[in-house]
Amino acid sequence: MAPRPPRPDPLAAHPNRRHTEATHGPASAPYDPVQTALDHQAAIPIRVAFLGRTSTVEQQDPTLSIPRQLHSVQRNLPHGATITRRFYDIESGRTELDERGLSRAHELFDIPVRRDGGIRELLAEATSPNRAFDAVACESIARVARITYFGTKIEYELQRVGVTLLAADEPHGGKHSTKILTRRMKQGVAEWYALELLEASREGLEQHTRQGWNTGHPPYGYLAERVQHPVPAKRREGKTKARLVPDPVRAPVVAQLFAWRIHQRLGYHTIAKRLNQDPERYPPPDANIPGAARGHWTDSAVADLLANPKYTGHMVWNRRAKGKSTGTRRRPPDQWVWSPEPTHPAIITLEQYAQAAQVAADHEGSRDGAAPNRHPHTTRTYVLRSHLRCAHCGWRLCGRTVKRLVYYRCPAVEADPIGVLRRIPDHPKTLYVREDYLLDGILDFFAQRIFHPDRRQRLDDQLQGISHDAGSDLERQRRTLQRAIRDLSAQQQRLAATLACQQDDEGKLFAQIRQQFYDLERQLAQRRHDLAALDDQQADIDALELLDALPTISGRLNELPEPALRRLFQAFQLKVEYDRHTNWATIQVTLCDDDLDELQGATAPVHAAPTKAEAVSATAQRTEPSSVTHALGPSPTTTMFSPATTEATRKLAH
Repeated sequence: MAPRPPRPDPLAAHPNRRHTEATHGPASAPYDPVQTALDHQAAIPIRVAFLGRTSTVEQQDPTLSIPRQLHSVQRNLPHGATITRRFYDIESGRTELDERGLSRAHELFDIPVRRDGGIRELLAEATSPNRAFDAVACESIARVARITYFGTKIEYELQRVGVTLLAADEPHGGKHSTKILTRRMKQGVAEWYALELLEASREGLEQHTRQGWNTGHPPYGYLAERVQHPVPAKRREGKTKARLVPDPVRAPVVAQLFAWRIHQRLGYHTIAKRLNQDPERYPPPDANIPGAARGHWTDSAVADLLANPKYTGHMVWNRRAKGKSTGTRRRPPDQWVWSPEPTHPAIITLEQYAQAAQVAADHEGSRDGAAPNRHPHTTRTYVLRSHLRCAHCGWRLCGRTVKRLVYYRCPAVEADPIGVLRRIPDHPKTLYVREDYLLDGILDFFAQRIFHPDRRQRLDDQLQGISHDAGSDLERQRRTLQRAIRDLSAQQQRLAATLACQQDDEGKLFAQIRQQFYDLERQLAQRRHDLAALDDQQADIDALELLDALPTISGRLNELPEPALRRLFQAFQLKVEYDRHTNWATIQVTLCDDDLDELQGATAPVHAAPTKAEAVSATAQRTEPSSVTHALGPSPTTTMFSPATTEATRKLAH
């Protein structure tokens, strides 16, 4: 039977007992080398585990850094202490605690130091009663972590199980409180240093972007034009910087993708299928990682291309964030860094990029075509799918068949009734509207306002105040405003130059110039507002010309098959909002010059141009008054018509 351990002396801390031990030596209690340094009367531990870390593979050489850290720890060990275990990792000191120790970068190097694990294995062994160490030693406290909270957390976890954390660059002896103060100051400096480097690096990348230099691989449709590095030392190493130049083969493919997306409003999968039908004309993108190319277009490749703002000619950085737990994710657009001016040839315009982004928002979660979805229980399709939205919450309405009647319902209140009603108190608890009521008003709108022979006159009545010769007047006003904007900008630049050249010790000149500068800024804002208003009026004039370019249709639209109707609605970018409280459906269609070919193609199946006699007869007899009340209103950039309601929609819609 093992001998019973000696009982602790209850008077060990009494002043008389300490005086006796100082005079005659300690009592018969043996020296225990396993006691921790937290007890100020304890002995120095002798079994030590080495803890090392290097930041990243690209910035340091682990084959040199780890042995150097180990040598520094061995050289500063207390007398009688030996290293029994060796733990180290190759990872950033800013890594989250739950992600520490997961890196396998050490397998890429032949490091001449035996590895018993990383920080994760060290903490696990520290909690074991059979651990092979009594203390942990590192070269510097910054090797534990570069974030103060992470470092103190690891230190606390070790202390809680009776393991002391030592640093080779900290002095031995002295008061424990002084050591802690020194350690915390060094941890704060280490965190500050890392943050300062990150901020300086970010500012450098922002300037790199504003100057038009590309970061990473060139996007599809561009090639990298290599330029010698401006720093002589890096230039001698063969390093370069890159600007973007159009790829003569692939740049037209990018333009075609945006045209399909904007004008035909195709989804990613449909666009990828079109591209894969002719790989010689539309060569697939190359993978950034060698050997990872799939040799064909994918939905994700199309989505990434349409979301890349570099095709506008501006250099853009900080669009993506990388994390070990979150992976690669897109940052919000307000965090992107743009070059103030175009820095390389553009393939699309800023307006086209914004239009593609709007299509993505409208098209999200909706498939192309009129075919049914892939669910095995699907028995029918819905002609207004993806065109109908709830006016209360903005969600798309979903089709549902009840007793052979087709309804559209708002899924928001079904998915989260409590949350929706809390956010939108006036949202109906249920929202159903019949398809035949809506389709009656929509087709009547197209027949009376889009394809009727008198459509121009009807629209012209709504656009009062615009004469036939207003276009030239608007152009003259636009040139005048643009000239005024240039003159005001030049005055601001002269004021800034004056302030830079004049000495102003009392600050009076600065105050005066500042006031003049802001006065000019207000005038600039007013001129820009007036210019935008002129653009709105020009859009109204363009609406009349666009209507004239469309054919007239004498056939009945309600006799068209569903695929033809869906293509028609898609070409005109039909949007319908239904308000349950007022029982009112607002119809909006958009006409653009660039979409004219698609509009004419969508109307081809129903095009039946009337003869001259029929047109005269139709004009003389006039059409019966429509049951649809139309309130037309053009938008600033495109022509939209809204709202419309029918006699049927005034009835109960559910």
